[in-house]
Amino acid sequence: MSGIILLIAAAIVFRSRKSRAASLRVQLDILRKIQKLENTIKETPLEILTNKFARGELNREEYFGKKKVIGGAENLFK
Repeated sequence: MSGIILLIAAAIVFRSRKSRAASLRVQLDILRKIQKLENTIKETPLEILTNKFARGELNREEYFGKKKVIGGAENLFK
């Protein structure tokens, strides 16, 4: 009889830990999405290009060509 009670208690504890972990995962996912939104708002066009280049969405020629257009500082000192 006490073995059955212990088994039920263990199942309840395991289930509560499992649901708590799932809840924490959902909260963490929401925080990551909020942080991603904040980061995209704060990014300058040059940072956006650099991130795309880092992810492999732009090849080397596209990145450096566009970077010169966005930076534009080279043209000021000629």
